[in-house]
Amino acid sequence: SPEERQVMDHAFLLLSSEREHRRPIKENFLHMSVQSEDVLLGNPVNFTVILERKTAALQNVSISGSSELQLYTGKRVAKLCTLKKTSRIQGQVSEVTLTLDSKTYINSLAIFDDEPVIRGFFIAEIVESKEIMASEVFLSFQYPEFSIELPNTGRIGQLLVCNCIFKNTLAIPLTDVKFSLESLGISSPQTSDHGTVQPGETIEYQVKCTPMKTGPKKFNVV
Repeated sequence: SPEERQVMDHAFLLLSSEREHRRPIKENFLHMSVQSEDVLLGNPVNFTVILERKTAALQNVSISGSSELQLYTGKRVAKLCTLKKTSRIQGQVSEVTLTLDSKTYINSLAIFDDEPVIRGFFIAEIVESKEIMASEVFLSFQYPEFSIELPNTGRIGQLLVCNCIFKNTLAIPLTDVKFSLESLGISSPQTSDHGTVQPGETIEYQVKCTPMKTGPKKFNVV
């Protein structure tokens, strides 16, 4: 019937379209991976795409990637930007580096109450053969460290002084900087606000307390 013929024609059209858009067979592409080391807060992020092929012939590869900020639970909180790069590769193992500018993520960090991670997802296509592969990578932020100067021993009933020293080694100011101290048996919880610490600036926080009991004690300073 005309109705049945119309259904068959539509089904044949769908099958033909599927064959035309089917992903090409990977004749040369063997493996793709993305590497990136944890980055010091405020620095650019370098993503290194590693491509392994059967052939060492000169080819063009088009790489596009998206990046976003996530919580450790996997929940996406902020989309950052899209990176694109076309390179000529030669050799069975090739590396292509794409860089994410720190300006793309630094302003989004203020919305986090928890420590975020960056997720990068990349797609590589060999221009000549249309072969496609994809891979992703996760990385965390590193933060400046601070030092603590504390006597090896203290005496009961005598003043004990602890010096906390912090230097902002980042290229950006740090806002709402605080020192918090907890130490059972030596001091009640203390908090000291230091506002904004500029790049290269060093601040010190001095804790004064009096031990009341003998035995090893532990300071927690954050």
